[in-house]
Amino acid sequence: KMKTKLPTTRQIEAAVGLDIALRHTNGTNNNINNNNNKKSNVSEQERNSRILLGKTLSLCLNSTDLFPPIIQPNPGDWLFDFKEDGQPAKSYLSTFRTSHTLNFSSYIYIVLLETSSTPTFEAPSMDKLLYFTSTYLSLPVKQLDSILLKQIKNNNKKLDAVSGDRILGKIQTRIHHNKRQICVSDVMDILNKIIPDDAICLLAVTMEDLYPSDDWNYVFGQASLFDHVGAFSFARYHPSFFKSQNEAEAEEEEEEEEQREEDITKLVLRRSSQVMVHEIIHMLGMDHCIYYDCCMNGANSLEESDK
Repeated sequence: KMKTKLPTTRQIEAAVGLDIALRHTNGTNNNINNNNNKKSNVSEQERNSRILLGKTLSLCLNSTDLFPPIIQPNPGDWLFDFKEDGQPAKSYLSTFRTSHTLNFSSYIYIVLLETSSTPTFEAPSMDKLLYFTSTYLSLPVKQLDSILLKQIKNNNKKLDAVSGDRILGKIQTRIHHNKRQICVSDVMDILNKIIPDDAICLLAVTMEDLYPSDDWNYVFGQASLFDHVGAFSFARYHPSFFKSQNEAEAEEEEEEEEQREEDITKLVLRRSSQVMVHEIIHMLGMDHCIYYDCCMNGANSLEESDK
């Protein structure tokens, strides 16, 4: 069997970039032509671009170097605890076509959930996250105005979710291992109320730790395939989350702190980017991958997610 030579990163970027540019150009033309009741034809250049992109991605997907098979899961790993059946391509395509109608006026929306409390570390750059998401998924991304989570007077177990002068709903909280968590199910209910009409999906991001129900310790994030809403937390991606405030302050005074923080900033951005596209791809109809190492693997821990 002849070994196929993999494309270079530059070839992949060129193929994907050309496809994105042509699709957006064609999308503009489609809008114009639709207004004039005319049908747009696919250009020869676009057809060739899509053929090139298909061949390029096919080589990548068929490479065991880029996507090695998942090894036997160990106790504590996601696939050890959760026996998932996998998702055939036909099932994915059927789900996607049923639940989504994409056009060039549709967007992925991101909204930041903010609190009045001071976080123990700085959130990753939203501009970089939006750029990465748009580039990775070849889809336009917009950020909505932030939602403020405010403590309700005389109620230390619930927060008001406020946008402008509107109260969107209430979010249950709890203290778990001396840290506050917010209920991701309540967040999802609020997102269902505010998802824009032209949204492919709506994803909330927050510095608050998340939990889905009382019998779970935490979740990195959660997404609804059919409601097209999801949420994930940055909280556990920074090492200082697992330390006390005094320990975190002491480490700030260590030597080479600037270099260490720069490395940690990159680590948090990488982890956040990975989980952001993971949750969005769930909202685009894709289940966990149980066959190969990729960004759609389930993870029970930060260590497993980092693999």
